[in-house]
Amino acid sequence: MVTLLKRFSYSAAAKLAAILLFCISAFLMAQSLIGAMGIPREKSWYETYSFIDRMTYKAGFVRDWIVRYEDGAIFNASSVTKEQIESYKRLNDTIQNDDEAIAMILKDRQTYFKNIEKELIKDNVNIEYLAVNLETGRVVTNIKDYHNGNEKELINELMKRPGFLFGNGSSILKNHMAQYDGYGNIYLGYIQSYYKGEPFEGEENFEVYVAISDNVQEGDWFYYDKQEFERGIAIKDHVYLFGSISVVAALILLFYWTRVIGQKGKDEPVIIGVLDKIPFELQFIGYAVCMFIWLIVSVRGISYFLGMGWMPYTLDLTYGFETAVLFGMISIGVCITLVFASSIIKHIKNHTLSRHIAVIRVARWLFINLAKEKALPVAAVLVVGAYCFTNMMLLFIMVVFRYVRIILIPGMIFTLGFNIAAALLLLKVVLDYLALLRGSRQILQGNLRSRIKLQYALPVMNEMADTINHIGEGMERSVEDSLKSERLKTELITNVSHDLKTPLTSIISYVDLLKEEPIDNSNAKEYIQILDERSNRLKQLVEDLVEASKAVTGNVKANLAPVELHQLVKQAVGEYTDRLEESELTIVMSKVEEIHILADGRHMYRIFENLLSNVRKYAMSQTRVYIDIERENGYGVFVIKNISKEHLNVSVSELTKRFVRGDKSRSTEGSGLGLAIAESLTKLQNGIFNIYIDGDLFKVEVKIPLC
Repeated sequence: MVTLLKRFSYSAAAKLAAILLFCISAFLMAQSLIGAMGIPREKSWYETYSFIDRMTYKAGFVRDWIVRYEDGAIFNASSVTKEQIESYKRLNDTIQNDDEAIAMILKDRQTYFKNIEKELIKDNVNIEYLAVNLETGRVVTNIKDYHNGNEKELINELMKRPGFLFGNGSSILKNHMAQYDGYGNIYLGYIQSYYKGEPFEGEENFEVYVAISDNVQEGDWFYYDKQEFERGIAIKDHVYLFGSISVVAALILLFYWTRVIGQKGKDEPVIIGVLDKIPFELQFIGYAVCMFIWLIVSVRGISYFLGMGWMPYTLDLTYGFETAVLFGMISIGVCITLVFASSIIKHIKNHTLSRHIAVIRVARWLFINLAKEKALPVAAVLVVGAYCFTNMMLLFIMVVFRYVRIILIPGMIFTLGFNIAAALLLLKVVLDYLALLRGSRQILQGNLRSRIKLQYALPVMNEMADTINHIGEGMERSVEDSLKSERLKTELITNVSHDLKTPLTSIISYVDLLKEEPIDNSNAKEYIQILDERSNRLKQLVEDLVEASKAVTGNVKANLAPVELHQLVKQAVGEYTDRLEESELTIVMSKVEEIHILADGRHMYRIFENLLSNVRKYAMSQTRVYIDIERENGYGVFVIKNISKEHLNVSVSELTKRFVRGDKSRSTEGSGLGLAIAESLTKLQNGIFNIYIDGDLFKVEVKIPLC
C-alpha cells in the first residue's frame, strides 16, 4: 500500500491534482484578502470614517441652511457686498459689470440652495436634523413631530442616538461618532469642522443638531453603507478561518511539490526540460513581465468586483460568473508562478543552481580570473565602472539643471568631450589588438623572428606584445634545439650504418666463399644458407637506413623532369608481379590515365617499389590489390589499396615513422623504413603523401604536381 502511494505521489495525475489544489488554495487566500479589505476595523458602524465623513457632509448643508439661507434674504441683490462682486469678477474674466456679477452670484446661490434641498429633503431618508438661530428663533428641521416649543425634547431625543452630531455656526462641538481628545477635537483631525471659511462674529448664536435614525431605512447611502459594514462583520470569522486553512494547505502543497517536481520516482534523476535550460535571468524577466500583465488585469477585475459590492464566502449565486472569472485569473497566476518556481526547485535538487544563474557564473569567472591575474581584471572592472558612473552623474546633472544654461551647456560640452575621448581610447585599444593579432599570425605561420611594436599603447597592451615576442623567441630556440637534435640523431644513424657496411661486406664475401667450398655436412650447408639470407637482409636494412637518413636530412637531390606516371607504375608492377603472385596477391589496375608529372623518375620508382614491397609483406594472401592513376586538382595521383593480414592497431601518424611496422610481433621481413622513405621522397618532389586506414583496408595516396 505504501509503495503504491509513493508511486502515485510521483505520477502525472497526482501532480495535476496538486496544481488544482494550489489554484483552490490561492483562490481561498485571494478571497480572504478581499474579505479582509471589507472587514471593518471599527467596533461600530458609527465610528467608521465613511459614516463620520458623510454625517459631517450632511451637517454642513444644515449649517449653511440655518446660517445663510433660513430667512431668504440671501437671494436679494442687496445682500451682495462690494467685496463679493470684486472677488467674483476676479475669478470670472467674462463678467463685464457689477450687475452681471450680482446676477451670476444670485444664480449660484439659488443653485446651491437647490442642492441643500436635494441633500436634506429629496434624497434624505435616514438623517434627522434640527438647527436653531438663537437670535431670531427660526428653526430648520425635517422632524415630523416638531412644533413650536418642543425643541429641547427633540434635541434630547437626538442626543441619545449613537450617530449624533452637535455644532455651532462654524465647528462641530460634540458627537457620538468618535472619541474626543483633551482639547475637545475628535481623533480624526481632518474632520473637525463642517465650515471651511473664516470664523465669523456671532457663530455661537447658531445650534446644529444632526442624528441618524435608530432604524436605518433603505433608500439612501447610509442604508447601503451599513449593510456593507454588517456583511463585513458577518464574514470576519470565515475570512480568518479559510485564510488560515488556505495558507496551511499551500505550505503542505509546496512541501509536496518540492519533493516530486522533476522526478518520476523517489530515486529517479531530476529531469531538466527545455524551459529549465533558459538562464535564470531571462526566466525572471519573462516571469516579471507575465506577472505584471497578470496583476494589471487581476487588480482591475478585483476592483470591479469590489465596486459591485461583491463579498466572498457568500452563497449568492448572483455572482457565480464573477467568482468563476476570478478563479480563472488566480489559476493563471498560480500556473505562471509554478512554472518559474519549479525550474528553480529542479536546479536546487539537481545541484545545478549555480550554473543556472548567469550572475553567479560571471561572478565565479571574475573571481577565478582575479585570483590568477589581479591587475588586468581589476583595472578593467574599475575603468568600466568609472566610465558608467561618470556618464550617469553627468546625465543626472543635466537632468537636474536642464533649465540652468550656465551649468547645462558646459555639462553637455564636457559630456561630449568625455565620450569622444573614451571612444578614441577604445579605438586605440582595438588597433593595438589588431596589431597583436597580426603579429601572432606571423609567428603561427612560421615567421618566428617577427616582432610586434606598439606606440603610445596602454601598459597592459605593451605587456601582451612583449609576451608574444618572447613566445616567438622561445619557439625559435625550441625549433633550433629540435633540428640540432634531429641532425645529430641522423648523423649518428648514418655513421653507424657506414661503420656496419664494412664488416657486413666482409661477412657476405666470406659466406659466398663458404658456399663454393665442397661441404658434405648437410647441417653446415643449412647454416651457411641461413647466414646468407640474414646477412643480405641486414645489408638491405643498412642501405634503407642510410637512404632514409639522407632523405630526412635533405642530402638527397631530386632532378625534376617530366615523367610518364602511368608508364612508370606499369614498369614497377611488372617487375614485382612474380613476387606478388608468390604471396597469392592479384594486381587490379581499374583506373589508369595517361599522366605526365614533374618528378625524379629514380625516386618515384623507389616510392612504388617500397609501396609494392609493403603490400607483398603485409597484405592478406588470396586478395586483390587495387591501383588507380588519375588527375586531381593539379596533381597526378597514384593510389594503392589492399587488405591487411594483421589487425591494424597502429595510428596513421605512427606508420610513417622510422622502424614502425604494422606487424607488432615483428615476425615479418620488413624493416619499418619503407613508408618513411616513400613519404620523404614524395615531399622531396613537392608532393603529398597520405595514408588511410578503414578497418583492415589499407590505402596509400601519392600526389605529385602535374607537368
